[in-house]
Amino acid sequence: MLKSSAIMVGKVFGVIRSSIAISKHRIDVMLEGEVTRYRRFDGENLARELDIVGDAYLELVPMYPVFLPKFITQYILCIFSKPIVLAPHREARVYMYLPIDFAVYVRNQTVFEIVDLFSVDPRPKYTLYGPNDQGVVARYCLTSYSFNEPEPRLGTAVSQLVIKNSTREFVTVNKVLLDSSPLRLYYKPFTWDAYTQLIVMNITSSTTATLYYEEPFKAGLVPLNDPPKLRPPKVYNRTEMLWGY
Repeated sequence: MLKSSAIMVGKVFGVIRSSIAISKHRIDVMLEGEVTRYRRFDGENLARELDIVGDAYLELVPMYPVFLPKFITQYILCIFSKPIVLAPHREARVYMYLPIDFAVYVRNQTVFEIVDLFSVDPRPKYTLYGPNDQGVVARYCLTSYSFNEPEPRLGTAVSQLVIKNSTREFVTVNKVLLDSSPLRLYYKPFTWDAYTQLIVMNITSSTTATLYYEEPFKAGLVPLNDPPKLRPPKVYNRTEMLWGY
């Protein structure tokens, strides 16, 4: 007989030990001997079902928002709800919400694999950054920023961004292009709290900027074990914006 745990509506990044309600999604986990039956409902509809056999456990983690509906780009273009104007040789430290998706890992002590992906955003959008013949496709994100650290929010990661104006002119910043490969996600177990590392955006001309992906700005967090497609590069931790900001 299958045994199902009670629904847990609380905050639960980490090992799945009970059934979970996340926005309109519900995850049910049932055990029968060595078989773990996983089911996810989207409202009343069964969206994903699978059986796991053997020594393994399930883990719910935040995920970069580039896999749904399928993986077509590793870039995320964040458009600010209002621009930031910087005087020459000045910098601004701001916080912004970065959208994230949710992934379920099946894992043991040595290996893991994504077995489910879902989002609280029902309609992810994509856009082109740069000219038609040279630009890159990116996940579209309209976001707000604040000068004080905001409270974490379901379906987003808090990102700290330092914008430096290294030019002799005033600059107006409307957007930032992030690369999910050097970008890192961190989370606080048993909560929905997710964060990125510190990101430094150095503006070098009227159209270009260099982004540096630094260390975490919060302590006590667990780093996401990145899926193979987005494991951080060993050689570089910076990317370029070539077609405006």
